[in-house]
Amino acid sequence: MPTCDARCARGSAERESESSSSLGDIPPAREVIVPGETGLLFETGNIPDLTAKTVLAARHDQLRSTIGRNARERISGHGIENALAAYSAILEDVVGHAR
Repeated sequence: MPTCDARCARGSAERESESSSSLGDIPPAREVIVPGETGLLFETGNIPDLTAKTVLAARHDQLRSTIGRNARERISGHGIENALAAYSAILEDVVGHAR
């Protein structure tokens, strides 16, 4: 079973909902996917669990909508602009201390 990486996490914010396998081996994804809030997780290799989560999402429009909204909100702070600003601030601090 595939796992979810940053592309998958961003996809969950762009679509209505996302299903992903366990994310324990991808720490950055854990910052974005919160089970039941910003995505649906299934146990790696567990086809019945994947099926159940897929059917759950397919049958519940409100759940998909809520997960999508939550995912978009959660990932909004993870854009490239914010990352560049954070790195810039760190570099300015380092340069300032080096003088």
